[in-house]
Amino acid sequence: MEYPNTGAVFRAKEKKHDKSPDMFGSLKIDKHYLLNLIEESNGQLVEIKFSGWTAVSQKGEKYLSLKLSTLQPTPKKDTEDDDSIPF
Repeated sequence: MEYPNTGAVFRAKEKKHDKSPDMFGSLKIDKHYLLNLIEESNGQLVEIKFSGWTAVSQKGEKYLSLKLSTLQPTPKKDTEDDDSIPF
């Protein structure tokens, strides 16, 4: 079964040269999730949180399973009410 906003990273079996990646993988991102990220970004960078779990494929290969989520900024709490402002 495929789940949206998830992916996997596998260790590369062979490196053809020094600059070859040590790992490779892919992400499956839901279209609505992606469009929402674009809308909310206002042309700025969007930081995406991911969580990972070690797993073993049906073929016996170890890999890292990933899940994406958007970082939500913590709202700043005002220490004073608007009624207490003297002007």
